[in-house]
Amino acid sequence: MKKETLIEILKYGVIGVVNLFLYNGIYWAMCLITYYPVAFFASFIITNANGYFWNKNWTYKMHGFNFYELLRYYAAYLVSFFIQLGILAVFINFLHIDEKFASIPTTILGAGISFIGQRTFAFKKR
Repeated sequence: MKKETLIEILKYGVIGVVNLFLYNGIYWAMCLITYYPVAFFASFIITNANGYFWNKNWTYKMHGFNFYELLRYYAAYLVSFFIQLGILAVFINFLHIDEKFASIPTTILGAGISFIGQRTFAFKKR
């Protein structure tokens, strides 16, 4: 593995850990007042905006605003969103894991999918 790729993975991981705490804080708070898919959607959008900013500027060192890049970023995350929502539903509805705790392994599983989508599609160096 190239050194540059390893550094990107490490930086992505740091941002991911921060976003994991942010995501779960928002998700858990919203689960107190709304149904888990709404909480999942809101926390997903907020933390992905945060992740976009940090990954673009720190992980991939791409500066300036590019609308199409933002669309590619959210398109890559949309795939991850539906996969994670499906996993979350299985954990909650079939495995009967509490909705607050089911989000943790769901988010971790989605991180790999998201990294691949970001690196190969959203922030691909052209």
